[in-house]
Amino acid sequence: MTWPTSSDYQEAVQNPGSCFADPELRSSQVELNQILLPRPRAGAFATVYKLVGFNKAWAVRCFNREVADQQKRYEAISEHLQRVRLPYTVDFSYLPEGVRVGKRWLPIVKMEWVNGVPLSTFIENNLRNPETLLRFAQDWVQMLNALRTAGIGHGDLQDGNVLVVGSQIKLVDYDGMYVPALAGSLSNETGQPNYQHPERSAQDFGPFIDNFSGWVIFASILAICRDPGLWTKFRGGDQCLLFHRADFERPETSEVFATLRRSNDSQITAMSSLLESFLFRSVAQIPSVDPSVFAQFSSLPSVQANQVPAWLSDHVALPAPNAMRERPSEASTAPNSATWVYDFVMPVTVSAIFTKSMLMERLSGLTLTVAASVSILLGNIWLSLIVCVLCSIIWVLFLRRRYRFLPTTEQYKACMKQARELRLSLAVPEAELAEALNRQTTERLSGEKELAKLNSDFSGLAAEEKARSHKLSVDVNSAIDPIRQKLLSIGRDESSERAAIQRTLGSRVNDLRTKLNSLSRDETSEIAGTLVNKQKISLHTFLRQQSIRTATIPGIGTGFKEKLNRAGVMTAADVTLYRAKAIQGIGDARAKSLLQWRTDLEKRHRLPAALSPDELKAIHSRFLQQKQQLTSALECADRDLDKAIRDLNTKFKGLRSPHEIKIELEEARLRVESTTLQAEIAQRRTTITSAMQKRQLDIDSKSKHTNVQIREIRERMLKLQWQKGAADKELGCYQSVSFARFLRKVAFGT
Repeated sequence: MTWPTSSDYQEAVQNPGSCFADPELRSSQVELNQILLPRPRAGAFATVYKLVGFNKAWAVRCFNREVADQQKRYEAISEHLQRVRLPYTVDFSYLPEGVRVGKRWLPIVKMEWVNGVPLSTFIENNLRNPETLLRFAQDWVQMLNALRTAGIGHGDLQDGNVLVVGSQIKLVDYDGMYVPALAGSLSNETGQPNYQHPERSAQDFGPFIDNFSGWVIFASILAICRDPGLWTKFRGGDQCLLFHRADFERPETSEVFATLRRSNDSQITAMSSLLESFLFRSVAQIPSVDPSVFAQFSSLPSVQANQVPAWLSDHVALPAPNAMRERPSEASTAPNSATWVYDFVMPVTVSAIFTKSMLMERLSGLTLTVAASVSILLGNIWLSLIVCVLCSIIWVLFLRRRYRFLPTTEQYKACMKQARELRLSLAVPEAELAEALNRQTTERLSGEKELAKLNSDFSGLAAEEKARSHKLSVDVNSAIDPIRQKLLSIGRDESSERAAIQRTLGSRVNDLRTKLNSLSRDETSEIAGTLVNKQKISLHTFLRQQSIRTATIPGIGTGFKEKLNRAGVMTAADVTLYRAKAIQGIGDARAKSLLQWRTDLEKRHRLPAALSPDELKAIHSRFLQQKQQLTSALECADRDLDKAIRDLNTKFKGLRSPHEIKIELEEARLRVESTTLQAEIAQRRTTITSAMQKRQLDIDSKSKHTNVQIREIRERMLKLQWQKGAADKELGCYQSVSFARFLRKVAFGT
């Protein structure tokens, strides 16, 4: 089914009273834009219109394309939301026949309109209010926990679908929502890419689908709380908060992750590293944001170097200090377990510097000082000078040796060695990653090039088929056209001879048929005329029998009857207006009375309705001989005409038949060659499609293998980076370890 476009919906919703089936929507007014047309809000699946009723506003989602099991999904979502009644969702209903576009009724979703601000706008408005953002982050974690407890996954947590109404969070757009009744189904969307795990697919559909996006929003808000400049630097609000999909696909080259890694705030560093580690796990294995995150986080504390963040100590069990644990494999870690995150946030502790007693060093110095003093007392200046210099050198060498074997010095050297080794070790996976990424890019470009060529070949088949079909048609038509011209010439000859037959035999048949029809009309006319004469005679005879003398006529007495008799008006047949008025004493009234008497007699008399059989027989007998002669002549003429036409048809059929057979053969050749061409093109299409599918599978297989390698390399890099970071931090703790500081400690005790 073809779904309406946004312009189709816009035209329809201009008249809510006639396009909507829901009574509340029919009585509402649609929100208009500046040019007084319905204001649309386009989305991935639907176009949204705002309708304002008497005391409530509604968001009406008009779908742009079909979604599998759409009604089932929305009914399951609506039923579950009504049952759990969370404060973060809004009322909605799915109407299978909600809006009429043209002559079709189409489904809509009627949802309560939320007058709130999008998450990105809320954050931008509170960049200088970290306490407000922190409270929102706490509410955000509580909301995620409430959704998880209710078995709900929104599926598309992003700035446009998270609205802040006062201090309350409201979620909208439930197209991709998961509820327990939809377990086993596929997701019909994968969410806004800037908030979703890069490996999320339609198969990832469960209560866990919000875990990654929940962490993204949570980590972004915490980072912005502590460094509002990040919002401007990374263009927050442009369909993202801080992160884009490219940051998730290649975190090692991401400027956002690099900036957060370099942060002096251990909370930001830990959260960024934790989020980055989620990229190496499957969507279902990412833990949820636990509510205990905010157990001791409301005052924005800065974490000390020797202190584990309070929220993290509430979140997972504390491991042994200074223990760098191996990160467990995905198979051995429960999907929602977060105990391994301590690998990223363990503090570095350093033994106290130069805590050992300096008695031996000081006694050795005192002894050498006494020896130098004795040489001075002996009075030999040069000897004294040599002894002092030698004592100084011996003491410095002694102290240097003692400094080299101090535990702190040995720890410092071990730490420096470890840092160098880690730098060298890190160069290996970095080179491997660069090589893997280059190989992946090369394979992708090569695959895309081959697929583009195959796709071009596939697209070119239609043009080739059209061109070859056209050429084949031209060739056949070129062979058929002379034959058709010959058939046209034969047809003209046939028409000429047929016209000649019609002019001779056809005209004779028509003349005979006309005469026969005329004779039948003459017979009918004579019968009708004879009947009329018979009726006139019958009426006249009847009127002659009606004497005026014996009749009773109003106004005509005996005297007037005598006058009429003397004037020759003795019967009803003699009465006329002229003759009556000509008699002296008969005025208009008496004349009309006489005429009325005659008229009444005419009406009373029954005229003969038909001729007698003898009369009809006499008339038929007069016309019968003529009809027989004409009929015989017409039958003879018809036989001659039919024979002439049959002979003509036989003659020209014989002339046309060879040419028609040639045309049929050419058309059969066209059909056969067209079928062969179609089969050939279909086979080539199948071959190219098979090659494309095979190449795509090969590309996907190589890409999957390379992605696995890249993931393993990134995991190694991440671990080495954190080990290097820990080593660098430990080196920073040894900044005060030096021989000069050791000498100062020996000499002055500080």
